[in-house]
Amino acid sequence: MKTKSINKSENQKKLIFVVDDQEENLEFLGSLLRHNGYNVMVASDGMEAIELMHKKLPDLILLDIMMPKMDGYEVCEKLKANNITKDIPVIFITAKIETEDIVKGFQVGGIDYVTKPFKHKELLMRIKTQIELKTSKDLILQQNDKLVLLNKEKNGFLRIAAHDLKNPLFTIKGFAQLINQKFKELSPLEIKEYSNYITDTADQSLQIIINLLDINKIEEGQLKLSYDDIKLDEVISKIIDTYNLKAKAKEIDLVYENRTNNTFIKADGGKIVQVLSELISNAIKFSPFKKSIYLSTYIPSEKKNCVRVEVKDEGPGLTSDDMSKLFTKFSKLSAQPTGDENSTGLGLSIVKYLVEAMGGKVWAESAEGLGASFFVEFKIK
Repeated sequence: MKTKSINKSENQKKLIFVVDDQEENLEFLGSLLRHNGYNVMVASDGMEAIELMHKKLPDLILLDIMMPKMDGYEVCEKLKANNITKDIPVIFITAKIETEDIVKGFQVGGIDYVTKPFKHKELLMRIKTQIELKTSKDLILQQNDKLVLLNKEKNGFLRIAAHDLKNPLFTIKGFAQLINQKFKELSPLEIKEYSNYITDTADQSLQIIINLLDINKIEEGQLKLSYDDIKLDEVISKIIDTYNLKAKAKEIDLVYENRTNNTFIKADGGKIVQVLSELISNAIKFSPFKKSIYLSTYIPSEKKNCVRVEVKDEGPGLTSDDMSKLFTKFSKLSAQPTGDENSTGLGLSIVKYLVEAMGGKVWAESAEGLGASFFVEFKIK
């Protein structure tokens, strides 16, 4: 008898696994399901079914109860005991209609049953219903995971507001009060020194806010890039000039080796400055006093059409756990700044996004106790 198709387009790509020791049942169910838009795989016994499940996971299983070697109840129990297969819905197909047999099917993890001989429309509707329920459940779980992530990010923002911004604001307030209360006693040099502290701390706070705004723009798809021809060595030289003072405060030497004179890349000039500034700033933060930071630009031998920037420090290096957290939002590493500098865990995640948005690549290499090297790579214009 010709069967009526039910929403073939909705069924497309859904994989139904039919397990039955009767060849005629496998042929009939396979034909019926394929005719109604499902993909099908089959097994003629329980052991074969479990082996096949290791290779490909179906969306739903039609499982016969009465089979030699291993019956459907035992197969279902094994599937439900496995974390990989436990959430796959199982519909028992059976000639057994005794109440205790049906109850046992539910007890071992089945979600429905159909009896032989099959009623085509009923079978198809039960399959469709269970797949829709599974799809809805998966969507709910995905949304729940997103809510957990959003809550974690909210806590990250609150931590920044409560700690990373609170401390510099207290510093600014303290120095401002000191100047106000002891203005007549302070020398012009002391006032200048305190003013510099206020300026530097305000810059730190401003950078935190800029990072937060950048993250928000990135996630809302509102960050726009403006491309120009960028001469890389000139940009790096200017950034080094900017950070020389901070480096000298920790007696750190910034050593720059340029092997790419007159090399241009197509990129957003402001974002290139932001990316390289973050890498150099991080190297200074995590470097011990009286060490060196080595910057170099070169064309890698295996990629003649690319230019690579390396920022290498002599800090404590990164553990394998730290390496797995790099470039993720709000990541707190075991390595800590060496001069009480501030670190929000946002900078590197922004770096990764910006570099990849401009068609580049960023990564890090490190060994614990041997410093860290950060690499940025762009195609030459």
